[in-house]
Amino acid sequence: MIASGGIKAGDEEILARSAALMTAGASGLAYGRNIMWAAQPALMTQA
Repeated sequence: MIASGGIKAGDEEILARSAALMTAGASGLAYGRNIMWAAQPALMTQA
């Protein structure tokens, strides 16, 4: 399963959502604006 990023959300929400999706069995995530517009986009890609 691959999940898309969805609506714009805060960094904490994105990290929590990503963790929940990966725990549920997602094999990948596709984010755009939620990473590009993050306060520290490079760190978000490593989280």
